[in-house]
Order: sequence, then C-alpha cells, then structure tokens
Amino acid sequence: MPDVLVVGAGHNGLVAACYLAREGLDVLVVEQAGKAGGGSRTDELVAGYRFDTHSAAHNIINMTDIPDELG
Repeated sequence: MPDVLVVGAGHNGLVAACYLAREGLDVLVVEQAGKAGGGSRTDELVAGYRFDTHSAAHNIINMTDIPDELG
C-alpha cells in the first residue's frame, strides 16, 4: 500500500507526487482521464489539429522554480 494517494494527474497532482517521492514516500497517482497532464496537456481534438487546453498554464509554470527543481 502506498504512503500517499494523489488523485488527479494534472499539473498540481504530478508536482505534488514528485516532491513527495523525492522525500522518500511511496506515491500512487490515479487519473480519471486516459492521459496525464490535465490543463497543461495538448490534445489532438480533430485529426491534424492540436489544442493546448490551457495554453497560458505553460507560461505560468515556466515562471516558477518547479521546472528547474524537478528537471
């Protein structure tokens, strides 16, 4: 049994899971959708057309220390 269950594999859930795992905890992430990423994911809604669900989220995430800290 994991130490921590993270519900949702969106940006916040994945970041939380990474930090918890770095601290040595056994983490299980569960996601309702078939893909991880949540609002920061890019989906092909129509063949040949990719859509950034929340394209502003990419810029906001990059303004934090998280990408450097988690690699």
